[in-house]
Amino acid sequence: MLQNLDEALDIYGQLSEFDEVGLEDLCQALTDVDTEVKKLPQRHSDLWEVFKTIRNKQDEEAYELLLADEELRGKFYERLSAFSRTLAIALSSTAFLQNAHEQKITKYKVDLRFFMKLRTSVRKRYAEAVDFREYEARIQKLIDQHVGTGEVEKITRSSSATASTPATAIVTSTSAARRSH
Repeated sequence: MLQNLDEALDIYGQLSEFDEVGLEDLCQALTDVDTEVKKLPQRHSDLWEVFKTIRNKQDEEAYELLLADEELRGKFYERLSAFSRTLAIALSSTAFLQNAHEQKITKYKVDLRFFMKLRTSVRKRYAEAVDFREYEARIQKLIDQHVGTGEVEKITRSSSATASTPATAIVTSTSAARRSH
């Protein structure tokens, strides 16, 4: 019991060091939800700005072809990630949900769904990701046919450990096999 008390006092003593050293880092790490929510319209605009050269906004193929450029694709991924994170924060805020127009929230959600779908198709198109779901059944069949287990040996010790227990026997036979080589 005294050891637990000593450990608790050590931890408590370290908190004063944390106050001095880590408080500033902690404050920088925590972000104000309202500040993030205010960034949402700009992040949404930044994401659409990637596709400003596309004339027909309904042509999904045009979006994919535009993202053939690796640098532009990277910018798209970065901006999509920022928009997605900010929208998630906004949607978790009751103030945002109460104050924002329902049409605006719906627009953000629809756009996020569209861009996430676009990201998935672009990653497949430019071989950045492989979808193994179509191969899953065949891979499982190969594993079932060609990968098996050997005989199961019990290696746990009984309560009275003697030289004839399975664990000792395996260790002994392994040691004997090593000496013979």
